[in-house]
Amino acid sequence: MERRSGESDPRTSSSTVVNVSDTFSSPPGGGSSGGADDPVSWLQIEQGWSVVGSDGIDVGTVAAIEGDKHDDIFDGLAVTAGSETRYVPGEQVGQIFAGRVILRIASNDAGALEPFRAPPPETKWTPGKAPLSTRLSNWFRGKH
Repeated sequence: MERRSGESDPRTSSSTVVNVSDTFSSPPGGGSSGGADDPVSWLQIEQGWSVVGSDGIDVGTVAAIEGDKHDDIFDGLAVTAGSETRYVPGEQVGQIFAGRVILRIASNDAGALEPFRAPPPETKWTPGKAPLSTRLSNWFRGKH
């Protein structure tokens, strides 16, 4: 490949910057050492884990994890600090390590988060009576 005058070779250029701070040390399932500093999935978060702000200051502990494990959808965390429990949306959760969750917001901003409200119990739909047309059809056919 021919280079124009004034172009530098990207392979030897000192101005090329590669940011690898948000990458894993090995691909998922690729035989990582499994050390304490390796990020973990939201599915592994447990109640009682420490929650810290982006500034490294303790915010509280995990009280509940909200999401759909079946479809791998993480909604957020309920975090307890003292007598208050606040809801941290999933978008505000940064890195997750074994025993520790780091938020994308500073600790002083955590107090402004909405109070946590437990989701309503699941409603289970049970069919009622069969439609009128089905009941009439069954009645005419002698299937009372």
